[in-house]
Amino acid sequence: MPELYYYAQLMANRHECPEAYMDLYDMFSWEETINGIELAGKDSISRNQSLFYLLRAYELGEESAVYYVYEEFGNSITPLNRLPF
Repeated sequence: MPELYYYAQLMANRHECPEAYMDLYDMFSWEETINGIELAGKDSISRNQSLFYLLRAYELGEESAVYYVYEEFGNSITPLNRLPF
């Protein structure tokens, strides 16, 4: 798991890889622990970071992110084909 996080961060930050952003969102959403450390942080910083990863994956066109974006935000998010850029 720590290796997956490291490589997902690397691919997201250096290569703007939408799948990596989605993997990071998934990791922050898992209800598991590793060596006693809870992965899905209950604090607002962890929650905001996971939502950033989700929205970045969505913005970069990750198809699997669409479902989760609408689950999290409902219809308050602009569909990808209407983004101004």
